[in-house]
Amino acid sequence: MQLIESVAGLNGRNLARLGQGLELTPEATADVLRVVIPELRRNMERETLSRGGLAQIIQRLGDSKQEEYLDDAVDLATPKALEHGNELLGSILHTKYQSRALADRAEKQTGVPADKIRRMLPRIANISMGALQEQTRSGLEDIFKKMPGFSDSQPSANHESPAGSSPLPIPGDDWGGQSRNGYDDLSDVLRRKQGPLQSNPLWNIARQVLGSVLGFQSKGVIGYIIRFIVYRYGWSILRMVFGRLFRV
Repeated sequence: MQLIESVAGLNGRNLARLGQGLELTPEATADVLRVVIPELRRNMERETLSRGGLAQIIQRLGDSKQEEYLDDAVDLATPKALEHGNELLGSILHTKYQSRALADRAEKQTGVPADKIRRMLPRIANISMGALQEQTRSGLEDIFKKMPGFSDSQPSANHESPAGSSPLPIPGDDWGGQSRNGYDDLSDVLRRKQGPLQSNPLWNIARQVLGSVLGFQSKGVIGYIIRFIVYRYGWSILRMVFGRLFRV
């Protein structure tokens, strides 16, 4: 609910922006959010179960431009904004078929046409990641203060790191002159492979920071699988069981 409320905005101010040009009422847009946001949240939770997936989300949260999409003056329907939103969807859902399937499921639950939901998805992704960035900043930057070589003067997610400021470079990394954002160093560390049966404490801490906003607990792969099965198939299983028990 926390992320849904953040995406809708104070007093629902983002609902009109999300539904711009789609001829939807604020109520219909809010209904779509109540279906789509939990699914995006579950997919992001799944991504955090791997080093690479968690590192990619952290790197996204270091994009200084991400929070701009929370600004009322920013048009979510421009080609540039939609392209960025589709990139986010690709990192969360992975394929356009998953996006279409999500839109189809949301249509069944809300009555809003799937084609309109598909057009809304990149807008939702932009605001969702902006809200996530805003709400996790203090927790993630607290991690930086505990990492060797970092200090309170280290740049935040809203500023690019100056050249040579990374205290933990990965040998052989060639960035080709690309600028690094404020969370690239943390992302690098999270990607590093640990020894056999050795856990990465930063992975757990970073995942807990995200979980505090996205609404999941750091219970690992097994816990995620159990919750996914219960969510996706639980009601069907219960109906089948009760149907057999009370069949005349």
